[in-house]
Amino acid sequence: SRQDMITMNSITIQPQPRGADRAPRDFKLQARKGNSWVDLLAVQNAIYVEDQAKTWEVTQDIPYNSFRILVTHNNGNPSLMTIQKLDIGMLDTPRRRAEEHAAICDRDEQGLY
Repeated sequence: SRQDMITMNSITIQPQPRGADRAPRDFKLQARKGNSWVDLLAVQNAIYVEDQAKTWEVTQDIPYNSFRILVTHNNGNPSLMTIQKLDIGMLDTPRRRAEEHAAICDRDEQGLY
């Protein structure tokens, strides 16, 4: 449904410790539109320093409800591709603000502040 859709504004990938060679080098962040996939971001030659996270901005502001990362190459390890942590940044939406406000009010009523 429309209310389950989110608008992404960034993606952050953190490689595993000592696993920068297994992290995604060339990849696309894609969103589902009907029966097809739309590119939101295309990254080539991503270089990681040890296990430090890298963030890429997503400039499209259209909401979607399904996403995927299509990895075409890692950073050289021939046996596998790994990611330790993947964070998705979302644009603030009225629904999200309302949910956060409701959660804050609920915690306040329980005396958690």
